[in-house]
Amino acid sequence: MREVKNSQIHRPTKEAQRRPHEFSRIIVCAACRRPLRVMIPKGIPYYKETSKVRKLDCPLPESLSVKAANVIHQFGDILRSIELPEPWRELIADSCSQELASNEDARRIAERRAELEAEQKRLVTAFTNSRA
Repeated sequence: MREVKNSQIHRPTKEAQRRPHEFSRIIVCAACRRPLRVMIPKGIPYYKETSKVRKLDCPLPESLSVKAANVIHQFGDILRSIELPEPWRELIADSCSQELASNEDARRIAERRAELEAEQKRLVTAFTNSRA
């Protein structure tokens, strides 16, 4: 029993398990390739390499950690540096417009399906009641 409790000391709380983070499972340690985990000391989120805490081998002498705000800022810089050629922008805009139109079609199809299923239930009920 005590071994089980000791092994769960570093297990995240249910609250932490439910909170999504932008780069969870994306940022990995350069040395061991394990995902960095989110830690929130004093309310400030960090992505931290936890191999040492979890008693796993990692070639780095110390645990790597980086503020989540820095990661988000760097990712924003990368996105801002990307510039697509003009024809690509038009193609992507057309694709998005088509996607919106197909979503409208899917919504209409789902509504019609619901109407038909309701009608089928009414007919089955009417048929069952007339035979009774």
